[in-house]
Amino acid sequence: MKILIRKPALADFPEVFALLKQLWLHKRFNKNLMKKTFAKALKNKSQDCIIAVYNGRTIGFASATIKNSFWDTGNSCYIDTLVVDKMYRGYGIGKKLLKEIINLAKKKACKRIECDSDFRRKEAHKFYESHGFEKCNFMFSKDI
Repeated sequence: MKILIRKPALADFPEVFALLKQLWLHKRFNKNLMKKTFAKALKNKSQDCIIAVYNGRTIGFASATIKNSFWDTGNSCYIDTLVVDKMYRGYGIGKKLLKEIINLAKKKACKRIECDSDFRRKEAHKFYESHGFEKCNFMFSKDI
């Protein structure tokens, strides 16, 4: 399976949007707001986005944000999103996306890479643990 990993363009949004809907099954989406968020991410110097393309079709998406971290006393990388089309899971595509995000983080002198994952996403937890990630804390959030 020949997979191309590349930076997305705004024209890739419809396929990325379809992937995000697979990732967040319990979320209601506003397509216009999501497109604006995607466009903003593509221009953001602290955020990197990549897609996995197979036979001209986007089948994976990942984004990560680099931040200055007091905990790490330097740069830290936070994986905002990592999703592979449900029809292509188990073929190493997530691994390729994760490897590329880690490489980007290393180039930006990050000391740590982190992500969060919904309690219900047991397969995702296994994926991250199989790549050396450890469960280390809870994330708390509140709508404002």
